[in-house]
Formats: sequence, C-alpha cells, structure tokens
Amino acid sequence: MQEFLIAAVVKYVLPPVALAFAGLIASVLNSARLYLQAHADTSKAASVGARLVALAQIAYHDTEQTFRPTIKTITEDGKLTPEDAKAVGDAALSTYKRLLTPDGIDQVLSVLNVPPDQLDAYLKSHLEAEVSRSKIPAPFADVFAALGAAGVAGGASPALPAALPPSAHINQLTATPSP
Repeated sequence: MQEFLIAAVVKYVLPPVALAFAGLIASVLNSARLYLQAHADTSKAASVGARLVALAQIAYHDTEQTFRPTIKTITEDGKLTPEDAKAVGDAALSTYKRLLTPDGIDQVLSVLNVPPDQLDAYLKSHLEAEVSRSKIPAPFADVFAALGAAGVAGGASPALPAALPPSAHINQLTATPSP
C-alpha cells in the first residue's frame, strides 16, 4: 500500500507542483531581470547626462577663450552684431558636437531618446544652461542669447582648475562610458 501511495504522489501530485514551482521561479527571475534592466538604463542615462553637462561646460569655456580676443578687436562697446553672435554660437555648438564624438551623439539619441531632428536644440539647451550657470561677460551673453537663451542670468558654476586649460580634460570626458 505504501508503494502505491508513493507511486501515486510521484505520478499525479509531483508534476503539477513542480510545474507551479518552476513557473514561480521563472516569474521571480523575470522580475529580477526587469529590475536590473531598469536600473542599468537609469544608470546609463545618468552617465550620459553627466557627460553632456561636463562637455557643455568645456565647450562654453573653450568658445569663450577662443573668441574673446576677436570680440574685443571687432567691437568697440563689447556687443556683438546678431550675425557675429550666431557665428560664435554655431562655433560653440560645433565644438560641443566635436567633444561629444559620433558615439556620444548616438548615445544621446538612443539612451536619452532624443529625436535626431531635435538634437541641435537639445544640445543648445545644455549650452544655454551652462551660460546661465556661469558669470557671463556681455558679449558672450549675446552669443548664447542668439542660440535661444531667454533671460540669461549670471550665477556661480564650478570652474575648471586654473592650472589646466579646458582641452586638457577632453580626453577624460570624451571616453565612451562602458555599457
């Protein structure tokens, strides 16, 4: 009789219990996978965002250093014409894209879900934010206002070390973060 009960349990009870237990394990593993995937996506987005902010700061300061002597020589009152301001703003955007590299631009498009046709506007917004964090000499406020910044106000921002020019930080910041 005992052999009959053991055989019946093994034949009729154990398969459904094992199947239910396997389904439960699969569900727990899937939930863990989704949690880890969401955490990885958040970490990757934060990494790309931090890189964008750092490179915007470098692009802004690099453009400011590059064009400051030119602005002083071509203007008497320190104000730029709208055309000159647009040219300097375009140079800042170009510098930003160069620092970001094609791989970085691909990450912005894919990780942050920025539509390709809105990439320039998105990058300009980072430059505008850097301008608003920096104490801006009047000519450069005009430049970044030409990019679309409204009501740019000076403020404090963390400055790059004085001993190193901004270009010395480029290699460290343009390295593509590992996935």
